[in-house]
Formats: sequence, structure tokens, C-alpha cells
Amino acid sequence: MFFAALVGGQPSKVYATKFVLRDPEGASIAESVGPDVPFTTQIKRVNLPIALKPLSDASDIIKGPGKYRMEVVIQDEPIGSAEFEIIPAPQQPGI
Repeated sequence: MFFAALVGGQPSKVYATKFVLRDPEGASIAESVGPDVPFTTQIKRVNLPIALKPLSDASDIIKGPGKYRMEVVIQDEPIGSAEFEIIPAPQQPGI
């Protein structure tokens, strides 16, 4: 799972969210629309989860090992990102 925590915002405004997965070269390879986040006060915390399991099963998205990056985008502007590395599974001895 990947989580983003949003804090703050303008009162009575709704923010559109999405997640963008970038490959080791920085190209966008997958996007997932997140929930619209309403803020009713100036300070509020909202947790946005996204499951990474479907991506690990998608060989057409993940082309191989390397450092990938998940970006959180609010109102079409990237506001944060987290880098993670995909490595090959170790082989059992003798195989």
C-alpha cells in the first residue's frame, strides 16, 4: 500500500486527487484517480491509500527492476512523491 496524508486546504473547497506512477526514466506509466477531498475548515487531515498489488501483477506496466516513483497530484499539480525500488526475487540455491 501507498499512503498520502493531506493537511490543510481552503475552507469549503474540494480538491481533485490522483496518483501517478513513474518509471526509472521518469515517464508516467500508470495513473489512478483518487477521491475528491473536501475541506470544511482550514486545517484537516485526510489519508489517501492506494494499493500497489495490482501494479506488481501488471507486467505491461512494470518493465523490470529499478527505482520507481509514486506522485500525489492535487488539482493537476504534483505536491509530493515517494521513491521505491523494485528488485528481482532471489533465486533458490541450486535452481
